[in-house]
Amino acid sequence: MATAATNVVYNQVFKKKIADAVRVGMGGGLCFCGINMYFKNEKFYDDWVMPLFKKMEPETAHVMAKKAAKYNLVPVSKLEESRLLTPPSSSSSACTCSAPIVGEALT
Repeated sequence: MATAATNVVYNQVFKKKIADAVRVGMGGGLCFCGINMYFKNEKFYDDWVMPLFKKMEPETAHVMAKKAAKYNLVPVSKLEESRLLTPPSSSSSACTCSAPIVGEALT
């Protein structure tokens, strides 16, 4: 009889330790995610967030992406826009050739 009672006690202690380990693990995971979202770590988004979005239904992923953008959880891109993509200023010498426009009748 004594062994049955001690087994019950050991099972309760074991269950409490497992529950505590799960709580600590989940708390650490939430802290990890929170810190990376706060500092807007692009590697975190590439390695963790984007694979999760790719596994979701498209509509659900879209709604979640809109909410993340609404609450400013999306990192700003650190890449600079190329100067080749900007339109030329009006003071620069533009091509003033008089070639006919495609589809225009030649006279």
